[in-house]
Amino acid sequence: MPQTPRQPERRQFLLRIGAAAGCGALVPLLHGCETAELYTLPPLHVEVTFDLAKSPYDALKTVGASLDVTFGNVDGLLVRVSDAQIIGVTRICPHQQGNIKWDKAGATLVCTTHAAKFASNGAVTGQPNNGDTLTTMLPTWAVTFDAATGKGTVQT
Repeated sequence: MPQTPRQPERRQFLLRIGAAAGCGALVPLLHGCETAELYTLPPLHVEVTFDLAKSPYDALKTVGASLDVTFGNVDGLLVRVSDAQIIGVTRICPHQQGNIKWDKAGATLVCTTHAAKFASNGAVTGQPNNGDTLTTMLPTWAVTFDAATGKGTVQT
């Protein structure tokens, strides 16, 4: 005679229902976390020397000029913000990984995807135009620059 399947005990049944309900309750919470806000730079530490007398860095001879660079596996942007200062930032926006460009007229860094704006120190100065709120700073690189020699170093 075939055996009938054993019915779960009341306690096991309630535990299974409770676990399923708990997982279902987490879905709205996880939806609130945007993956873009969780973006972090890969751990890459590179030191690169540059000379404004040599290509491609000669593009930075003029104040307001910018240069797209790639060091290792990280895309970045060098910007000549004054006679004595060159800044370095990642070219990837922490909002939704859009491309960062230098807006010479506004003297600000701008995401080409949602127009989020950043100061030269990476601070958020303008929110994305899609209504999101951005609190994550744009990662910056340490740059030393000697305007007299036109030489410097970038540390990512």
